[in-house]
Amino acid sequence: VDPVVQGKTRAEQFYRGDKFGDKAMSILLHGDAAFAGQGVVYETFHLSDLPAYTTHGTVHIICNNQVG
Repeated sequence: VDPVVQGKTRAEQFYRGDKFGDKAMSILLHGDAAFAGQGVVYETFHLSDLPAYTTHGTVHIICNNQVG
């Protein structure tokens, strides 16, 4: 769901005229094994600095759920 949350946040920023990320931000919750720097999390980080994609920051909460 990372790209969906990022896209929704970016859309909110666009429609509110929030050019610096002051009015809307995203918060993502990860399990400890889901944050290994691969897959969709890595791809989301990789695209984070593109001018039309950036949300100017995201809070990532990592829960140690002992699954991974």
